[in-house]
Amino acid sequence: MSYNSDKFYNDFSGKLVDKKIKTAAIKGGGVMIITQIAKFFLQLIATAILARLLAPSDFGIIAMVLVFTGFADLFKDLGLSHATIQKRIITPEQVTVLFFLNVSFGLFLYFLFIFIAPSIANIYADSRVELVVYFVASAFLFGGVEAQYRALVKRAMRFKLLAIIEISSILTSSIIAIYLAFNDFGYMSLAFQPAIKAIISMVCFILFTGWHPSLPKLNCEIGDMLHLAKNLTGFNIFNYLNRNVDNLIIGIFLGGAALGLYSKAYGLLMLPIQQINQPLTNVALPVLARLSNDTKQFRKYFLAALAIISFVIIPIQLYALIDAKNIILFILGDQWVDAIIIFKILAFGGILGALNIVPTWLCVPLNNSDRMFRWALISAPVLTVCFLFSVEWGLIGISITFSTVWGALSIILIIYSSKGTPVQSKEIFSSMLYPFICAVMSSFILLFKNIYYSNPSYLLNILTNSALFFCSYGLALMIFPKGRLMLRQLQRYYTLFKT
Repeated sequence: MSYNSDKFYNDFSGKLVDKKIKTAAIKGGGVMIITQIAKFFLQLIATAILARLLAPSDFGIIAMVLVFTGFADLFKDLGLSHATIQKRIITPEQVTVLFFLNVSFGLFLYFLFIFIAPSIANIYADSRVELVVYFVASAFLFGGVEAQYRALVKRAMRFKLLAIIEISSILTSSIIAIYLAFNDFGYMSLAFQPAIKAIISMVCFILFTGWHPSLPKLNCEIGDMLHLAKNLTGFNIFNYLNRNVDNLIIGIFLGGAALGLYSKAYGLLMLPIQQINQPLTNVALPVLARLSNDTKQFRKYFLAALAIISFVIIPIQLYALIDAKNIILFILGDQWVDAIIIFKILAFGGILGALNIVPTWLCVPLNNSDRMFRWALISAPVLTVCFLFSVEWGLIGISITFSTVWGALSIILIIYSSKGTPVQSKEIFSSMLYPFICAVMSSFILLFKNIYYSNPSYLLNILTNSALFFCSYGLALMIFPKGRLMLRQLQRYYTLFKT
């Protein structure tokens, strides 16, 4: 595809045709959900294999490093990708300037971590951390180059290309990590994985998009894009602190083994949420940005997409809560038995995972990103103090704090971010009501079944329990008129996707 192609820059930039954008959204969402399912099973299989080849302490060392590198990972993008997607009409010159900004920050972060790696190791009093930092930080170099390529692909809704690249990078990096773990590389097999994934992803985007930056022209107008990016970056920084301060506190006060248990339980629980929220966000942001001037259509598509997320995520989280023992022991193995209670407690907070995307979906397309930033400034210290208070009760105290305090803060943020938008907060919470009621009914059915019958095989228990739970969930939805309406709407989406 040529550099000047409008396919990258101005798709749907003129008068929107409802049928056209609806078809693009549904087909794109279908492609990305299928992709995420494939990625989910790839990551699940890789996790299961690596968990048997490596010790919990190996995962704990990586988790220690990711507390810092994951925070800095926000800077390789600086919110500029969202600015590229959100801008209604964008020029090649503007994208080129944003590209070099991303690359510059990627280089800066790489050399910064090379410099501070010994200090990070000293914080944990573990010399192995320093070597891990050197390898994990190399992903910043490649991520900075990739950022605008990825943004242009999303903007043009070329989701099949995005799917191929993501699956290829995960599959290849996972195979290499497993090979290294099998050959006794230990925790370093996990350190290589993000760098390999970033290299493969960057090369594929460069080769297959056909876009190439020119020399930057600093006189192009990017002020409004930088304003959006500034607020998003500020939100991402403090939101990252919200989501990772628990890992930092556990690593410092409770040690690597405890952090390994907590991080794997948390990661396993959030995996299905990420598989749903991320692909729909990839599709929703470019669509909602183009509907930002049409209040009726914006509300319609927002609530439709949120209903799909609630329909899927809420029952998954409640099933995970009920069947935690079989899930943990089958996927991770018997050595992870202590992670079961942590997984169960975190699952309560995971029920709200369906709403994680609401602030982004509302604030980014409507250019209200300053709300996200202001809220993050307030919520970050509140959550940090609560975690510091609860660490006295160990992993149980940290897990309870996450589910309760983080859940309450998420609800308040949704109310704040929806104020003055086409979507009311009560409509957002209503989208969760019927899936939640039906999932609770299915949970009681599964609990009753487990009282009278349980198979010694973890796998057979998962198969029978999940079949019973989700079949009863579907039947429960059919009891309510709005539940039946939701099922018919999903059927129409599926039919359109097939065509």
